[in-house]
Amino acid sequence: MHIAIVEDDEKYIAQILAFLERFSKESKNTISTEVYHNGAEFIGNYKPIYDAIFLDVEMPVMNGIKTAEAIREMDKAVIIMFITNLAQYAVKGFEVEAIDYVLKPIEYPSFTIKMNKILRELRIKSYASLLINTSDGETLRLPLQQITYIEVIGHYLHYHTIDAIYKERSDRTMKLLTKELAENGFSRCNNAYLVNLFYVDRLDKEFCFVNGEKLAISRTKRKQFIEDSKKYMEGRFFS
Repeated sequence: MHIAIVEDDEKYIAQILAFLERFSKESKNTISTEVYHNGAEFIGNYKPIYDAIFLDVEMPVMNGIKTAEAIREMDKAVIIMFITNLAQYAVKGFEVEAIDYVLKPIEYPSFTIKMNKILRELRIKSYASLLINTSDGETLRLPLQQITYIEVIGHYLHYHTIDAIYKERSDRTMKLLTKELAENGFSRCNNAYLVNLFYVDRLDKEFCFVNGEKLAISRTKRKQFIEDSKKYMEGRFFS
């Protein structure tokens, strides 16, 4: 788990780091951390690589609410946990989809409850997005519900989404992706295409129409793809 701490008080930084180390040992979850001392510094260097962010509400330069709003413009999936002196400040967290808040002074038992909440959310989110490194040097988190299909061309994977195509040179193979995303409603119609069955408009023995695009169904993949499509339409794909 990769966690960012955005906090201007060294005392609380040290405490959160100590609590995370203790929680890591007790829960047997590997946790890596990065520390930032204000929101502007964090946003200026932001990449969507974090699983969760502990974000202080009251900070100089750029407060936690403004920082969270800027984060959400770049990353819809990351978990935000506010740190605050007053619970009333955390009400604004609903506007930026924060999962919860840690109330100062921080006590380890309540901190553990918050961390377990983060873990539960991560287990859900782990099936809901892919982290990719594009050929342009960007690191992006792609929500699975936005991917219409994934195409392999040479050594590159092309992620077709509802509004863009992202290209990645990756060690991932289509075989691995197929196994990874099988429970999320993805199935291969041929060796080159892994299709999000949600976007299949119609299909026949030779072609499937995915969000308006016509993709060939290979003879070797036809039986399994049609079977997967039928299961998905009947709501049995995730059982």
